Amino acid sequence: MEQPARPALTEDAAVSARGHVAVLDGIRGIAIIMVILYHLGSTIGPWQLAPSPSAADRFAYRIFDVGWVGVDLFFVLSGFLITGILIDAKSRPRYFRNFYARRFLRIFPAYYAFLIVLLLLAVTIPTVRTLHDLELLPKYQFWYWTYTFNYLITVIPWVPTEGAPPQAHFWTLAVEEQFYLVWPFVVLVCSRRALPWACVATMAGAFVLRIVLRYDAYGVDGHDIVVHYFTPTRIDTLAAGGLLACVIRGD
Repeated sequence: MEQPARPALTEDAAVSARGHVAVLDGIRGIAIIMVILYHLGSTIGPWQLAPSPSAADRFAYRIFDVGWVGVDLFFVLSGFLITGILIDAKSRPRYFRNFYARRFLRIFPAYYAFLIVLLLLAVTIPTVRTLHDLELLPKYQFWYWTYTFNYLITVIPWVPTEGAPPQAHFWTLAVEEQFYLVWPFVVLVCSRRALPWACVATMAGAFVLRIVLRYDAYGVDGHDIVVHYFTPTRIDTLAAGGLLACVIRGD
């Protein structure tokens, strides 16, 4: 019996089907586990396990410490997926509107809902405010609302009377949101042949900037912090993901 023809995918459905790669879900899971292990290792370092930690304890801690790579893996995945979406949508109408609308609906509601809950807890419940280090959240909330929290972290070390800002993990989301703001313009203005070179140039620029900032890192307080959280010094992993997206598409 002749098989009925499959219905044609709509344009949005075709982009969605091509954009979702199941194996990336597994890689994302590995990145999550790596980050969790890293923070676990930072919390229970070998010096906290015993006065004289065993070789096994030290080895486990070194394994956990490698988990910081999970953040870079997240950035590569984001650069890969976002660049691929933009390349596929480049020839379609409403390029910017569709991209930013989807990013807004995907991230903003959950993020702002979580932020509102944190602010309410910080203001109304003193016990929660103290236990979870939320005292500074109302004071610095502008940086959270505007996805510029990673720049706040680079300023805090020069304020010796105050501790680190709460919810420090938001810095990675800030870096990604700033990337989403700029990268659609890069993809649009670059030809398919020029985009891979733009990715390479971005990676090289971030590398050089890290070298410049680290040159006197031990002579000027805070340079290591800037290198770690500053968007221009972390964008190379996002650009690397973009380069992979170009290579896979044969550019």
